[in-house]
Parts: sequence; C-alpha cells; structure tokens
Amino acid sequence: MGTEVGGVKCFDLAELDEQIAALGISVAILTVPPKFAQAVADQLVFAGVQAILSFASIQLSVPDSVFVENYDMTTALETVAYFARAD
Repeated sequence: MGTEVGGVKCFDLAELDEQIAALGISVAILTVPPKFAQAVADQLVFAGVQAILSFASIQLSVPDSVFVENYDMTTALETVAYFARAD
C-alpha cells in the first residue's frame, strides 16, 4: 500500500478511518467479495460514511441514517444483453 495506481492513491484498510476523516469522505463505493462486504460496510459506517453504493451481492445491515444503493452487475448485464440481441 501507499502506492499510486492510475493516479489514485491506495491505502491500507487499517487506515480507513483516518483517511475518511482526513479527506472528508461521505460516500463510498463498496466493491469487495460478499463474504467481506458487511465487515467493510461496518467500518465505513463507523468512520462516518453516510451513503454506500454496493456492488456486493448481499443485503447490508446499516443504521437507518446511512443510505445504501445496491447495484447488481449480473442483472444489469442480462438487461443489456437482452436489448443487444439481434432480431
């Protein structure tokens, strides 16, 4: 960690709380495997994130004060494929 990829700084998960506070982050995009999603969401909420766009394929349990938008990539791809099919 502590590197830069494509102009984006990467930090260790252990620095999550510190970086969210330092950068004033209120919205997070969650792109972790389902088995880690709830634990990371809990960390995000604890750190002060107010809204989460989740690509994990599970329902997250968060306080009512935190907005979660679930995005199902599989359903989106199926929809696009349906409309792209040849007649």
